[in-house]
Amino acid sequence: MESAPVNFRNMDAVKTSLMAAVLATFLFFIPYLNWLVAGYFAVFFYRRRTRQAVNIVAGVRIGWLTGLMTFAILAVLMYFSALVLRSPGVMDMVKVLAQKDNSVQQMVGILQNGPQMIGLLATMFVFVTFLSMTGGLLGAVLTGRVSPRPRGGNTV
Repeated sequence: MESAPVNFRNMDAVKTSLMAAVLATFLFFIPYLNWLVAGYFAVFFYRRRTRQAVNIVAGVRIGWLTGLMTFAILAVLMYFSALVLRSPGVMDMVKVLAQKDNSVQQMVGILQNGPQMIGLLATMFVFVTFLSMTGGLLGAVLTGRVSPRPRGGNTV
């Protein structure tokens, strides 16, 4: 039986990619590695769901779907962060934090500057999709072939 192509019409691929993207978002505290792990586990869960072997091309495509979904989630979170920063009382609290931590000041500056935010999003897109695709590649290579289901009958 030939496996379905991995694209947005393949609901098994979309579901497992979305699940892995949410996992990557929750693992934000280990940057870069979380996107690699998400691509790997997207392939792992796709194989478990479909019981079909995943070749290298399909693994990279599943990783790409995962990267796109992860990027979409992160872009929405950044957009809402920028909106929250524009609300009246929040900026005063952020300025107090920025006095204590220079990295907070830099991030606020990026979120308030349109061209810098677009540059950050473009860079983030490249990193997220590349690392997720690499994780998908590793998932396809390291998980190997699916063993066939046992058939009924005598085993003697």
